[in-house]
Amino acid sequence: MMKGTKSLVAIILACYSLMCVGQSAPCPTGTLANVLGTSCTIGSLTFNFQTFFNANTLTVDLNNNSSLNFLTPNQFAFTPIANGTEAGFQIITNFSDDPSNSGLLSSSHIVDFFYNVQANGAAQIFGETASLVGSVGQGDPGDVAVIDRQITPSQQIIALQARLFFDPNAGLFSFPVDAISLTTPISGTLVQNFDPANNIFDTTVLQTEASGTGQASLTSGTFLYTLVAPPPPPPPPPPPPTLPPANLIFTNIDLPAAQFTFPAGINNSGQIVGEFSDSSGAVHGYLGDKEGNLLAVIDFPDATATIPGGINEKGEIVGAYRDSIGTVHGFLLRNGEFSTADFPGSTLTAALDINDQGKIAGFYQDADSNLHGYILDKAGFATIDDPAQSNPSTQLFAISSRNAVAGVFADSTGFIHNFLLLHGAFEPIDVPGDVLGGSSVGLNDSGDFVGSFGDADGNQHGFLLSNKVYSRVDAPGSPATFPFQINADGSIVGVYFDSNFALHGFLARKRTGVVPNTLFNESTPGQTIPPRQLAAPNAPCVIVRLSILRSNKPCGSRL
Repeated sequence: MMKGTKSLVAIILACYSLMCVGQSAPCPTGTLANVLGTSCTIGSLTFNFQTFFNANTLTVDLNNNSSLNFLTPNQFAFTPIANGTEAGFQIITNFSDDPSNSGLLSSSHIVDFFYNVQANGAAQIFGETASLVGSVGQGDPGDVAVIDRQITPSQQIIALQARLFFDPNAGLFSFPVDAISLTTPISGTLVQNFDPANNIFDTTVLQTEASGTGQASLTSGTFLYTLVAPPPPPPPPPPPPTLPPANLIFTNIDLPAAQFTFPAGINNSGQIVGEFSDSSGAVHGYLGDKEGNLLAVIDFPDATATIPGGINEKGEIVGAYRDSIGTVHGFLLRNGEFSTADFPGSTLTAALDINDQGKIAGFYQDADSNLHGYILDKAGFATIDDPAQSNPSTQLFAISSRNAVAGVFADSTGFIHNFLLLHGAFEPIDVPGDVLGGSSVGLNDSGDFVGSFGDADGNQHGFLLSNKVYSRVDAPGSPATFPFQINADGSIVGVYFDSNFALHGFLARKRTGVVPNTLFNESTPGQTIPPRQLAAPNAPCVIVRLSILRSNKPCGSRL
């Protein structure tokens, strides 16, 4: 008798340790009521569902009275899922909380239950994914969550939370899928987490909650265990190539008594245009000679700031100015006459370069705050958008006398890419080793291309692309250099930060022989900015077609 008892105990223990896998039936399609308190198989996994179950809906009316209603397991559809590489189940909840339209202050739904899982035979569990199908409104707060919590015998924690959450102060939090990969696969053992002594009664929660005008709905939650090893991570990419330095001599451009100097454009004769801030902080445009010395101050009439961007061989200058109410307009300065050049219907226009044929390149902002590039010629304005952009974000910075155009656009991640537009074709100009994206770019008639990029260490460099070869444009000792334009003989203008992070303008020329750099960290003291200005003799006019500006006569009466 004792021997038989021992045999029976051995059988019981063996059955318990194996959870009697061989006797578990497949989990049925039906409701939670069909699986709670049972062990059943899905694919090569056995799911052991405890009897614990809680589900309710809680509402609070306009008088702050609350009402709690309990739900039953047979109100939740249960669907087993097995596809060879995954096994698990889906719970259909059809929760919907819309308190404002239901005459309530708030409402919520919840269902929670407990299960553990066992890998059968040679099967192994490599991870788990939780996902939801639901939505939240964007009024008052709304919350949707699908949660699964397990602890493996090796004490690996599986804690998944697929969630949609909207808060009017923080915006939308949207993670409808959450997944985890295990460092040690589970093989032939149970995931355990049921611990009533520590008030752990559930592993799985599906819930919604909304208040006021908020909305939250949850159609279903799905829990799938991964049964195949994930692919190994790809090898790390090779380190980016280090660009060789361009053979350049740098000279500071710091206008006397200016808080900062920002040279932006240079023509083939070496004349430079840009902006500077005077001692009061007012921003003016300026024209400089080929050494960077100040020739004239450029102020658009009645503007609060004037920012020239480009100059051609005829001395025609384009740029942007800010009016008394803060609106930014494009301008053309030709033969001493200023003209406003605004893209029709835009909320901001910046004219940034002009070629020797008088074509203007720049960008504008539409009523939806999207950015677009444009070309203005005798036929009028034409929008130029790189088709590789995500949202409209194209900006044009340079146009050569061969009608090549240089610009930038942002992709879906916000990364800024450079491009060249020639003969109707967009060519990406992506600098090797660039991880931070570009800013503005410049272009000469030979097709030499300048701009900036950021390396993996967070340093900002300038670059020169000439004859399909990249080189670095770095002001000596500078942590950040930004070239803006290049002319026919390879002279480059831009700005850089010195080791004290003070901003300086620079002129960089091709090195011939042994010539020292003449960079320094502080502006040279000297006389104040001379008052001579290039001023408009006539009232500014509005450009519709460039042909209206063939004479210097007032143009206001002709528009």
